[in-house]
Amino acid sequence: MQALPINWLAIILAAGVRMLVGLVWYSDLLFKRRWLELTSQVHPRVPAGPLRAFALDSVMSLLMAFILSSEIHFIEADGAFAGYVVALANWLGFVFTVHATLFIYQGRPLQLIAIDAGYSLVALSLMGGIIGAWP
Repeated sequence: MQALPINWLAIILAAGVRMLVGLVWYSDLLFKRRWLELTSQVHPRVPAGPLRAFALDSVMSLLMAFILSSEIHFIEADGAFAGYVVALANWLGFVFTVHATLFIYQGRPLQLIAIDAGYSLVALSLMGGIIGAWP
């Protein structure tokens, strides 16, 4: 079994981009108000506290970028577009299917699924492009 190259700079940048997309996606600029309405909230609830939530989001973003990087290198996808395609396939096969299942079984509003799955699509695609662009 060959060792997979790990480009930590690309992983850290991709994780940061994911968090930045989330910051904008769920802000007043885009979907914050509608997301709050659909989740029956007046203000976003962060039971763990904002600092703990940020730390956990950072770790999860790094984990996602690391796994995506490993997959991109394992299948020898070369270039930003190839990385994007790998990320898109992961979104369709894993993220979208989970959100669709929540819609079916939990009766969540379709708009809520679209907002949350849309965020994952944009973030994951950008992450794949960044990681794929760097050898």
